[in-house]
Amino acid sequence: KDAEIVDLYWERNEVAIQQTQQKYGAYLSKIAYNILSAGHGISCKDDLIITGGVYSIASASHGIDANDSIRLKGADITIDAGKDGIHAENTDDATLGYVYISDG
Repeated sequence: KDAEIVDLYWERNEVAIQQTQQKYGAYLSKIAYNILSAGHGISCKDDLIITGGVYSIASASHGIDANDSIRLKGADITIDAGKDGIHAENTDDATLGYVYISDG
């Protein structure tokens, strides 16, 4: 089941988010992350997807940073950042570099 979900993420299929929520939603909603960083708090080269949990991010640069997209659903996120709290930017493709927030 996990391999199938990972394959959906690689395909950029949004069903992956639903499958992750179904399998791990209860578990993820109980996890609290405290992320401290001298650079970016959470950084991703492609798509960053967070589907639940509680996050407290303190960073000198961007709190959450990704090149292609940042997709947040059902997460409780507190960010203290030196730059942007949430930053998505892709200089190579104008259709990318976006932020999507639902239920959070």
